[in-house]
Amino acid sequence: MDHIRIGFRLIGSSKIPISLSLTKYPHWLICGPSGSGKSYLVKYLIWHLLRLSMVELFVADFKNSGDYEYMDPDHLAVGMECIDMIRRFYKRYNEIKEANMEDRIILIFDEWAAYCLWAESCDKKMAKETKDMIAEILMMGRKLGSNGGGAYIWTVLQRPDAAYFGGSRENYFVKIIMKDVTKSIRMMLDLDEKDIPAEHMVMPGHGVCVMDNAIYAFIVPSYDNTAMEALLKAERERSRKQGPRCCHT
Repeated sequence: MDHIRIGFRLIGSSKIPISLSLTKYPHWLICGPSGSGKSYLVKYLIWHLLRLSMVELFVADFKNSGDYEYMDPDHLAVGMECIDMIRRFYKRYNEIKEANMEDRIILIFDEWAAYCLWAESCDKKMAKETKDMIAEILMMGRKLGSNGGGAYIWTVLQRPDAAYFGGSRENYFVKIIMKDVTKSIRMMLDLDEKDIPAEHMVMPGHGVCVMDNAIYAFIVPSYDNTAMEALLKAERERSRKQGPRCCHT
C-alpha cells in the first residue's frame, strides 16, 4: 500500500482516520499562516514516508528553519542550496522518465513563496529556470513510463498566490489549508465560505483538505515533538540502509 495518513477526518463528533494514496494524489499544496501547524503536519507526513520506505525523499528548507535536522544531509538543502536541490531533483525526474524506472521521488519545498521572491530579486533567469522545472514536474511527474515511476512535489507556504506557480497551481491534487481559511486564501483557491465544513476549528493542528472537488475538515494527531524527532532519526537510518522499496497500487 502507498497510503499516507494525514490525520483524522472530523464528521460531527466522530474522528475517522484519513489516508491518501500517493499514486492517486501525488502533488500536495500545504498552506497556512505561521503557527498554524504546517510544520507539525509535515513532520507527521515525513514520518509516514520514511516508515513506509516508499520513496526517495528530498527536502528544500529555504529559510533554514531547523525543522528538518533529522533528514539525511545528502537529501536536505537550506538557503541558496535549494537552487541546486531543484536542479538535482529535476535531473532525477528525467532519469526516471528516460530509463522507464520504477523509482518514486518526492521534493518537499518549505517556504516556496519566500524562495520565489528572493530568486526573482537576485537572478530572474535562474528564477524562471527553477520555477519552470517545478512546473514541468507538476504537469508531467505523476506517472513516468510504464513501471510506476513518479516525481512528486509537496509545496509548503503561507499564501498560495498564483504568482508563485506560473499557472501550475491547478496541478496540485491535494490542497491543505491549516488553521484559518481566510477570505484571501478562499479566493486564491476558488473556494466558497459555505463549503468549509462546520466541523473545522480555527486552531493550530486543525485544517481542511481539498481534493476531488470535496472539502474535508481534519485534525493532525497529537504527538510529543521530542519523541517524534527520535522516531524520525531512527526511521531515517533504517530507510537509508534499506533504500526505498517499490510500492505501487
